[in-house]
Amino acid sequence: DLAAATAEAAANARTAASELASVRSEAAETARAQASERAAAGRRLKQEREAAARREAALKAEAGRALEGRDEAEAARRTAEEARVAAEEARLTAEKVLAKEVAKAEASHAGVLEISRARLMANDKLRTEASQARKSAKEQQAAAEVAERDASASRAKVAQLQGEELEHLSAGQLEALLDENIPALARIQKARLATVPNDLLCPITLDIMSDPVMAADGHSYERSEIERWLRCKSTSPLTGEALEHTHTFPNHALRGRIQDWQARSLGI
Repeated sequence: DLAAATAEAAANARTAASELASVRSEAAETARAQASERAAAGRRLKQEREAAARREAALKAEAGRALEGRDEAEAARRTAEEARVAAEEARLTAEKVLAKEVAKAEASHAGVLEISRARLMANDKLRTEASQARKSAKEQQAAAEVAERDASASRAKVAQLQGEELEHLSAGQLEALLDENIPALARIQKARLATVPNDLLCPITLDIMSDPVMAADGHSYERSEIERWLRCKSTSPLTGEALEHTHTFPNHALRGRIQDWQARSLGI
């Protein structure tokens, strides 16, 4: 019995030793795995720190460039302001010098002669323009009188046909009647349009307006024309200056004046 117990104890001891060795092996393997993981984690942490350091350096460099750009912009603004002030001072100085020169010229006999000569030239120009305006008015009046005579002749021709049924006229007679009346009516229309007030004409097309609207420059235009203009530009068609906005507003007062003029002058 003692030998059997001894043998069993030895077997149990060998089994325990084997299990202990297995546990130690597993513990060593686990330790190696943990060490490998810690090393990998350390490497990742190092890489992340390096990446963070690079990002921080890049941000600092970008911030430095932004500060430099802001400083340069501020310096440029100050330079521009100094240039503007210098230009204004130069303009004021030039105006003072010019004023002095004008005063000297006006005070001198030669200056008086120059002023007189300029006034004479201006008066001559005004007389020439007035003469041309009177001539143009006479020509328009003559054209209107010719048109009225043609219209009277056409009305007389039509009066001769009173009592006759137009449906019994031949095609040749009707065509002749149209040929006599249409040119006369066209000349009357042209003569009347020649006297259209300028403020009733669209500044873009120079045609009489039918739907006038007011733009931001304070001038009125035909709606379709100014809308076409504003689709590709934001300046005044008359002055070329930039508009504060591109909205238009109906000019009912001007439209009423146009309708009154048409009714009075063209019979529309």
